[in-house]
Amino acid sequence: MQHHVIDPKRALAHPFWWTCLVTLVVNDHVLKSTLWVPSALSGKLSDFAGLVVAPVLLAAILNTKTWRGVVGSAGLVAFVFSAINVSPAAASMWDRWVSQVFPFYTTTDPTDLVALMMVPFALWVFAPTMRGAEANTSKAVTFFAVALGGAACLATSPEPSCEDCEPEWEFTPPPFFSTLSILNFSNELHVVRIRTLSDTISIDCETIAENPTAYLRDAYFGPATRWLIQSGQEIPVAQDQFGESRECNAARIESDTLPDIMVFWSLSQGLKEFQMDADIPKELTPNLNTLVIEAEYGDAQLHEYRERSTCGTNLDWCDEASYAYLADIPAGARYTWRAVSDRRISWPIPVLDNGQVAGDECPMPGVGQSIYWSEPDLFARTISSGSISDDGCAELRLADSRSWYVCAPRFALEALVPADGESLSIQINAQSLASTGFSGGYDALRVDVLEDDTVARSVILSRGFAIPASVGATFSATWDADCAPLSDVCGLPVVPADITLSGIDAPFGEVVELPSARGQAMVVRAFNMPVTDLSCTELTTQVPELSVSDETIFVELAVVQN
Repeated sequence: MQHHVIDPKRALAHPFWWTCLVTLVVNDHVLKSTLWVPSALSGKLSDFAGLVVAPVLLAAILNTKTWRGVVGSAGLVAFVFSAINVSPAAASMWDRWVSQVFPFYTTTDPTDLVALMMVPFALWVFAPTMRGAEANTSKAVTFFAVALGGAACLATSPEPSCEDCEPEWEFTPPPFFSTLSILNFSNELHVVRIRTLSDTISIDCETIAENPTAYLRDAYFGPATRWLIQSGQEIPVAQDQFGESRECNAARIESDTLPDIMVFWSLSQGLKEFQMDADIPKELTPNLNTLVIEAEYGDAQLHEYRERSTCGTNLDWCDEASYAYLADIPAGARYTWRAVSDRRISWPIPVLDNGQVAGDECPMPGVGQSIYWSEPDLFARTISSGSISDDGCAELRLADSRSWYVCAPRFALEALVPADGESLSIQINAQSLASTGFSGGYDALRVDVLEDDTVARSVILSRGFAIPASVGATFSATWDADCAPLSDVCGLPVVPADITLSGIDAPFGEVVELPSARGQAMVVRAFNMPVTDLSCTELTTQVPELSVSDETIFVELAVVQN
């Protein structure tokens, strides 16, 4: 019996092999670049033609002379084809390897596996030729076929570009404007949760900048925005397409792979524009006001970004396997934040997020020791009697037997309580001045005590971020930066402040003489309020006209003018 040597090179001269090779070349470099051939059809055509060309081509390159070698070559081709169409990770590895020689891009598509039927079909077609008694294919033909076939199987056409493509294929996300951004310099994907200040929170930029974690607590921040930051991607800390609306801002940044931090920035640092989903650059130099995610990988220093092609530029398209690959953390990897700025912009978040308690060197009266008055009757003209209780409040009986309650220092209340058997003729004025960008707001009460229709003395009570002009004095404040913030109204942080009235020190709880014989005054409470919350009804009840203001020193003052 005559036995013939198996020679896959003979199949390279077969008309069907050349037909499939020409189909593969024309499809990849002509049809895929046109719009009149559906991409689904051109993609499948390449798969069917390629699985006819590749198995015998590989067997010819390996110069196998047995059926086992031919079938093994075909099996290897089928295995690689299946892997890159099922696993995005495998496709990415294959693309990087092939791209060393030819530009190559694989679109993972499990439906392409239908083309695997061409592998056994090709072996059945070429089997008679490979084991036939025909003369071997010439070396020139073999070389030409191997070179052209290898190039056709590995090289692919560039992605088509055209002016008439549908807009969704050419969509570019709009640029972001933000003072502060996060740039992922590591190779892995990271999930971060960013919480910026609530809209109702107003902060004093100068005070907060010293140490935001001492003043800003978890409750002051709004709901979290969840970001998936891929390798090489840059995102804004404050999600604002048109620029920040505050003079300064703060945010809590939390992550399962990075330390939790608090960041603070000022609008004066300048807005920067960047493309959130730009292509991954191989080299990046972060600009000012950037939080950089850096990684330490031990002995293995990795500098190449992982490809994002498996999920496009939007991770919503990412399947579970692709996501797992992008987020996989190598053993021993450690991630840290690095701030690129000309000033400090980040602080570690304390483990305990509770209010601090000031020591004896930073005293301040409690909430109960404050100025208060019930709704006054501006038409009342007489106080018939009154009494002062131990809690610092007085019940004043008006001429019509109605009671009016006022809480203030005793020296001010004594000026409003008539002697036994006597009454006081009075005139009441109340004023509420809203805060503006130029001056603080306050509530004020003035009671003039009349004798023979002439003002004999006046009691002025005020609370707010300014004092009435009728006091005839100006005030300034200082506070000790070493005093830890206390929790006051609505749990907001406050720092005790030292007040001077027209240059005269006015320690809280002490009666001082105003200059130019303007009377006596007492600062009942004074504190720096670097954080205000307009949603706090208790605070807005105390100061009904409170609004966002540049002023942050809250003063409660009692004055008696004779």
